[in-house]
Amino acid sequence: MKVKNACSIACISSILLGFSMFSQNVSSAEIYKNNLSSMLSNRKAVIYALIIRTFNASDKNGDRLIEPEKGEVTGNFLNAIKRLDELKSLNINTIHMLPINKLGKTQALGTAGSVYSPVSFNEIEPSLDDKTNPMSVEEEAKLFVKECHKRNIKVMLDLPSCANIELFSQQPQLFLKDKNNNPLIPLDWKDVRLFKVYSDESTKKLNYDLIKLHKDFVDMCLKLGIDGIRADVAALKPPAFWSEIISYARQKDPQFGFLAESSDSWLGDISPELHSTPPEKLLSSGFDAYYGSYFKVDEWKTASEFFNQISYNKKMLNSFKTKKAAIGSFATHDEESPIYTLGVKLSKQIIIFNSTLPEINPYFISGFETGDNYLYPYANKAADSSRTDCNTYFVHNAKLDIFNLSDKPHGANPELQQEIKKALAFRVQHENLIIKGSFKQITPLNNNSDQVIAYIREYGQEKLLVIANSDFKKSQNVELELGKDLINNYFTTYPLVSANSMSLFPDNSRLIANLKPGDIYLIMYHK
Repeated sequence: MKVKNACSIACISSILLGFSMFSQNVSSAEIYKNNLSSMLSNRKAVIYALIIRTFNASDKNGDRLIEPEKGEVTGNFLNAIKRLDELKSLNINTIHMLPINKLGKTQALGTAGSVYSPVSFNEIEPSLDDKTNPMSVEEEAKLFVKECHKRNIKVMLDLPSCANIELFSQQPQLFLKDKNNNPLIPLDWKDVRLFKVYSDESTKKLNYDLIKLHKDFVDMCLKLGIDGIRADVAALKPPAFWSEIISYARQKDPQFGFLAESSDSWLGDISPELHSTPPEKLLSSGFDAYYGSYFKVDEWKTASEFFNQISYNKKMLNSFKTKKAAIGSFATHDEESPIYTLGVKLSKQIIIFNSTLPEINPYFISGFETGDNYLYPYANKAADSSRTDCNTYFVHNAKLDIFNLSDKPHGANPELQQEIKKALAFRVQHENLIIKGSFKQITPLNNNSDQVIAYIREYGQEKLLVIANSDFKKSQNVELELGKDLINNYFTTYPLVSANSMSLFPDNSRLIANLKPGDIYLIMYHK
């Protein structure tokens, strides 16, 4: 153990005892068992993505920057523990932890460096260390994971797809090069360089050194107690590569989970030198789940586009002999905030879609639960100081800051926390309906604009109707044929629906509703 200052064994024991106060009461004899792979494939993972260095950061002056020299505190593994009960109360059971690897500082983006620009794949970023205690950063990370497990929360770590140029100078055999022997930059990712997957392109022999680099990453995860990996831009590497890595991990932990950042919307190649691997090939190589294309929800102009994605998912995922799944990728760190694009009503739709659609694991990004628009006042301005060679507070507009020491993600709509809690509690209460139930699209009888999203989930005696207006500017009057088994004493579960906005026809088989812009209703009734 690294010792930062003299401290007795009693002192260290006192620190560990203090942190145990954060945990729920768990029998000391209980042995933790990982089951993330099964959770992902069976659509039972409810995922929350966070960045350790910002998750519980403390900004004092309101500029949304964290300046340690002014007494402000960056996020770290230990203060992140303080928010785990909050996540548990929302019914979150899986954390997607964005990369924690040691970062390169050369040709960086942002004053702290992008979390996706590592210089090492088996070391933790030193700045995540809490300097006020004697534990090493590795011990702190282990404690964070252990506290997650005490709350029955799984931890999935992000595996970066590329690396900083500093690693190129150390191990050039890992990287693709141009005719002048310079490393290749993927698209506009100026701070990273492309890996060389094959040592021999003609024979498609895998690059052993790159394989070892990734196995080192797996070993680091297992050492920390982590339950699985989210592979960043997984399509950059071929199925044979992933089969090697996934097999290696599962020899050590059969339930080690794998989520591929991959989409049927990303059909083009990342680079002329690298061919993109389609989602079905990645799933065949061992991944439990993939992203899908729900992140395009704010671009879809019609209900048909929405249902096309559902149909694609169902057909592709159900083609496998073993269970596979997608995630509710409506809002991720790569997407503009729903609050910024279409406001709080889109956020509410995302909450309900995440909780009721088939074949998906619900997914939320840090800050979503309070409506953060990710508009930082310092964005792209000259920096007062920097930990990298970048002197600008580089930020992607309306996206979670992954480049600087920013404050805890938060917005002006804290009521969304209760909406998430309520919707996910509904999902748990009606798990068989959501996970095993049938899915049927309902086409409105009197609506030709293709703006109304309506579908029914059914399992046993339970029937769920979801109706949403995908038009955020105009109201929609809609009439739905729901069948003769609809009864008068139907009840709404979320949200409450007034008698003026929804009513039954006399034969009790049809429903009429006036949907205001962006409205969404979730209605349960029994056969």
